[in-house]
Order: sequence, then structure tokens, then C-alpha cells
Amino acid sequence: EALSAVVQHAIKYFPGADHVSESVATSWHMTAADLSYTSEDHHSAVCHYLTAVFVATNYLRSDPAEDSTAHLVGDYAIRKMVRCCMNIGCYTQAGLLCQFLEPLDYSTALRCLQDRSGVDGMDAYYHCLWDVTLIEFILNTHHKRGEIQRRDAVLKVMGQLEINSNNNEEIQREAAKVRKHRLLRALAKQYLS
Repeated sequence: EALSAVVQHAIKYFPGADHVSESVATSWHMTAADLSYTSEDHHSAVCHYLTAVFVATNYLRSDPAEDSTAHLVGDYAIRKMVRCCMNIGCYTQAGLLCQFLEPLDYSTALRCLQDRSGVDGMDAYYHCLWDVTLIEFILNTHHKRGEIQRRDAVLKVMGQLEINSNNNEEIQREAAKVRKHRLLRALAKQYLS
């Protein structure tokens, strides 16, 4: 309880990198997220992890791969966010967050994307897909279920030129970056509003 009170006090007075360094502000949010995660308050944990990502990347203005605070919000935070989203019942969000992992955790992503008990709409996140294997899996799933409109929407995403797996790495990296930002903004709109 004392640690939680100290962390909440620090976040209240130093929410971003205005008065302290980005890494210090990010670490406060990560600590708050970890405390929420261990107390099984998954919604709050996702909020704090997202806030840490936004603080570390200067609200998505800088690339986390080039950022000095990237180690604080790397795979560790993404894996925790995936677990939290699964516990909340947002399996689509969890599956899409798996795209951030290096290497991509296909077993978790595919398990999440085929779950039908999720409370989040998969259709709303098609524009956040950048991994061709996941797109093909979703396309196949919709085809097997006879969901023609959804299948056509996924085909439209798959037909976008920047997603083509034959593109050079720079184009693929830029397409992934744009879609990562879309996903993070969509999650922020849901959890941080």
C-alpha cells in the first residue's frame, strides 16, 4: 500500500517528461502498471502500460526502437498488456498486440484471434494489421465461418501495396509503424478516455 501511494503521488506530480526525464516518468508508470497487474486490476494495468508507452515515445512522436527508454516498454510491457487484454476479454486487442513482439508470438496471437467470446470487435481493428500471416489466418477464419463481408474487408486490407511481403524492409517497417500507431491510438481512445 505504501509503494502504491508513493507511485500515485509521483505520477500525480510528474505525469510526463515536463519536469523529469522520460525514463524516470516512464518508470513510474511502469511501476504503477506492475502494481495494478499483480493486484489483478487489469484495466488499470493496461491504462498505465499505455501511458508508459506514450511517455516513452513522446506521445508517438519518436520511434520506440530509437528511443533511450525503449527497454522500459519493450516486450515486457507488451506481454503484460496481452495478458491483461485476455483477462479483460479483449482477445482481438491481445492478438494484435502480439504483432509488437520480436519474434511475433503466433501461438498466442492465433489463439486470441480465433476466440469468439471476446467483447471487442475484430472489424474495428483490420486497419491495424501488418503481419501477413495473421491477415491470412483471419481471412481463412472468416471464409470458414461464411462471413463474406468480413472476409472481403480483410481482403481489402491484404491488397494494400505497403503490406506486400515482397516490399523492401524500409517500406514494410514504415507500414508497420503507421499501423502500430493506429493500434496504440485506438487502445488509448478506449482505455485512457
